[in-house]
Amino acid sequence: MRRLLPPVALLLIAFGVLQVASAPPAMAHPLGNFTVNRYSGIEVSGGAVAIRYVLDMAEIPAFQERSAIDTDGDEILSAAERGFWADREARLILSGLGLSVDDRPVDLSLACREMGLRPGQGGLSTLRMEAVYTGRLPAGRVRYVDANDPDRLGWREVTVRAFENASVSDSSVPSTSTSRELLRYPDDLLQSPLDVREATFSFAEGRTSGRPAPEPCGGEAALAEAPTAGGFAALVTWKLTPAVLLFSLLVAFLFGALHALGPGHGKTIMAAYLVGAGARLRHAVSVGIAVSLMHTASVLGLGLIALFASRLFPAEAVYPWLGLLTGAVVLGLGSFLLAGRLRARRAEGGARSDGPHSHPHPHPHPQPSDDAVETGEAAA
Repeated sequence: MRRLLPPVALLLIAFGVLQVASAPPAMAHPLGNFTVNRYSGIEVSGGAVAIRYVLDMAEIPAFQERSAIDTDGDEILSAAERGFWADREARLILSGLGLSVDDRPVDLSLACREMGLRPGQGGLSTLRMEAVYTGRLPAGRVRYVDANDPDRLGWREVTVRAFENASVSDSSVPSTSTSRELLRYPDDLLQSPLDVREATFSFAEGRTSGRPAPEPCGGEAALAEAPTAGGFAALVTWKLTPAVLLFSLLVAFLFGALHALGPGHGKTIMAAYLVGAGARLRHAVSVGIAVSLMHTASVLGLGLIALFASRLFPAEAVYPWLGLLTGAVVLGLGSFLLAGRLRARRAEGGARSDGPHSHPHPHPHPQPSDDAVETGEAAA
């Protein structure tokens, strides 16, 4: 083991473990890092309505939104930039909301808004915005519709609560939030999240013993600022001197070597092929280089495709097509190699005689050629 991991490598591993251990706690979004989740909490009191709206973006859409928030391009989301984005987003959300009483529209106005970032997975952040919309609400049959982002994946939830001097009956939605207003998603609903985008209920005014309605913008929002980076992501804050770049390259090589020792990428099959073909060291080295180059090129290529495609389409719509594309490429390459192998076997069969023969063999028997190894490289 000491030959495989010299002291320098052990130091690098220890440094990496310390970096990961010292990182602040971060959790992946429970509904997946592509989702955009929305909650509407309708609160009615004597002649008034307040809609507490929560927008919860997972890591990928939150990362894509950073360029819209960071208007000066300095990679720092200032309070002014966040406030400007939240104001614009809150008004955009308002344009997609519909509230009516007995088919008569109710005018809503933005009372307050706030946004913040929360620690997510892989050094990324999730985004949470809370906004409150208020209006006058006469008695009658009320209908509420949230038409924002109808095609995006995510949790959709609506609740209705009555406070002092108001009563609600025949409501199509509950009075309490299943997800605690998108703060805690139930484990049993992660695979089939709620998809409630509208609500209907009957509203009546009158003296009741209900609780007083909360202030529309009172209380503290459930927002938390995310750290700028954590773990290995914090390395990018260093000044990129040649020494830092060299150190980073050594760390990358080390973790790449450790990854290569583990299962995956058909390494066991390739090793068996090389042994069976009687390949030499130079063949193994050439196969290793070819696999490394193709692996790196495919990751970079898919990353660039995903980056540009996600600017035109939602990320959750891009990745299934990428999976289909890569599967088609693998199937096509495998079919090509199989067809070539079958042709070679037919050619070998035609060159052989069917029965035993006793003539001498002055010719040498063939050895594994570079072409055979190159075929194996293509299969990798």
